Amino acid sequence: MTINQNISISFLTSLINAVADPIFVKDENHRFIVVNDAFCNFVGIKYNNLIGKNDYHFFSEKESAFFWATDAEVLATGQTSINTEQLTTPDGKIKILSTKKSRFEDHDKQKYLVGIILDITEIKQLELELKEKNKELKKYINRNLDFEKFTYIASHDLIEPLRSIISFSQLLQRRISDKITDEEKDFLLHIVSSAKHMGAINAGLLRYSHINTNTIKPQYFNVLNLLKQIQHQSQSILKVNNIHVELDLEAPTIFADPNYIAQLLQSLIQNAIIFKKNNTTTKIKIKNCVKNKHWLFTISDNGIGIEKQYFDKIFLIFKRLHNKQDIPGLGMGLSICKKIVEKHNGEIWVESEIAKGSTFSFTIAIPPQQQNNAL
Repeated sequence: MTINQNISISFLTSLINAVADPIFVKDENHRFIVVNDAFCNFVGIKYNNLIGKNDYHFFSEKESAFFWATDAEVLATGQTSINTEQLTTPDGKIKILSTKKSRFEDHDKQKYLVGIILDITEIKQLELELKEKNKELKKYINRNLDFEKFTYIASHDLIEPLRSIISFSQLLQRRISDKITDEEKDFLLHIVSSAKHMGAINAGLLRYSHINTNTIKPQYFNVLNLLKQIQHQSQSILKVNNIHVELDLEAPTIFADPNYIAQLLQSLIQNAIIFKKNNTTTKIKIKNCVKNKHWLFTISDNGIGIEKQYFDKIFLIFKRLHNKQDIPGLGMGLSICKKIVEKHNGEIWVESEIAKGSTFSFTIAIPPQQQNNAL
């Protein structure tokens, strides 16, 4: 069958060959009468082999039946359709298509079907991979939540046994100290010391899991006033350690959980105190501003600094860079800081140079409805 003489097949073929997407034209008997080069390349069949034949000549019965049914509906109703279709080429390749089909008529009322194909195989493959990744992520999140619940329960249940170990060991020390050897006294001291250390770790784990399992309660508050309060509460420690704190806040009012932000700022100030240089005045500068729809905070010091290779590792739980005999701590402070920042949809990072100091930066996302007020 040919199209009405008013429409030249050669002209139509030339026209659709200028289009990069596969295009085909079928008659009312579902036979291919015009296809472009892109269609031939796509299905892997030569032009002369396609013309005058229908889908059943090339594709599986199931696929051909689907093509035929959607073609028939468009030819009968004149309603344009867009369908997701699967096509297996003669060389066995499976492709996923998004095919737009429309009907047009010539001057003799002959009906024809025009189809334009978009190859979405890679997109669908990525969708499937994304679904699998999401499944894996959900499993991981669920496992992580279960682990966090277990950590919280286990840590909570360990409080009383640890207290008992410490109390009874100290009681034993007092009662039999004059009846045991110095070596045995050391054993008891070691038991008490180890139990206290385990208690400190346990308390840290409780704080860490508490952040994960509880929702934040954001509100507007003045973070400058909060920092001044922290300064006042820490004035004796700051004085003893010869530490000067400077505050420079461009955005003193923020929307966040004040309790968690207080814990975050106290930990970062404490970190600067712990890693200060000896025999010098330690300077801590705290700044903030609004940047990229976030409140950006920086806490800078002139302490001992951190090697670049440890910039990411220091935020891992129980990660210590120094011997606990040299510098106290459990290696949990910065991991807790990271959890608090993540709870506020922000990020935390460090920049540092050995012997020159460190700058810890963190962001807190500004809620969309508050962004105009914050700028």
